[in-house]
Amino acid sequence: MDARVLKDQHSDLVRNLDLTASDVDGFRQKGFIKLENFLTSDAIAKLTAIANQEVQGSDRSEFAKIAYDIGTKDNFLQDIYNSQEFRAIVRQLIGQPLIFTQGLGFGLAQGDTGFCWHTGVVSFSYINPADLGYTIWIPLTEINPQFQHGGMAYVPRNVLNGEYRFKL
Repeated sequence: MDARVLKDQHSDLVRNLDLTASDVDGFRQKGFIKLENFLTSDAIAKLTAIANQEVQGSDRSEFAKIAYDIGTKDNFLQDIYNSQEFRAIVRQLIGQPLIFTQGLGFGLAQGDTGFCWHTGVVSFSYINPADLGYTIWIPLTEINPQFQHGGMAYVPRNVLNGEYRFKL
C-alpha cells in the first residue's frame, strides 16, 4: 500500500486514491482491501452524526446498538457512492458498476464481541448466491487492536471462500 498516493483534488467527501496493480491483484485474490483515508474528515463527521442519531440500543447480545437502513433519510450516502472518486475505485477494483442496497450501523460496548465469523447470508439474502456482493466497512472511531481487540477481521478468500455456503 505504500505506493498509494493521495491526489490533491478530491470531492468534499471522498478522496481520489491511486491504487497500484498490486493493490488490485491483492483485492481480487484475498477479497478485501483496506483503503486508508478514502473518506474525508467531513464525510466521517457526517456519518458519525447519522450513526449517533439513527443507531439505537439493541436487544441483540452481539451489539450494544444496531440499525438497518441507516443513512436513507437524506442523500448523503448517495453523494458518497455517486462521487467520481468512489466510482473510480469501484471501477479499478471490480470492473463493473454496483448498486447500493443497505446501510447498517453497529455499536459495541466494552466487552462486546460483535458477530462471529460469517459469510453475510442474511445481508445478501435478496440477491442470488452467485451474484457479486460487497461490504464496505467504515469505522467511525479509531481502531487500536492492541488495546481494544476490535475492528474487523477478514479471512482471505484464497484461504476460505464463503462460496461453499451456496454450492449444491
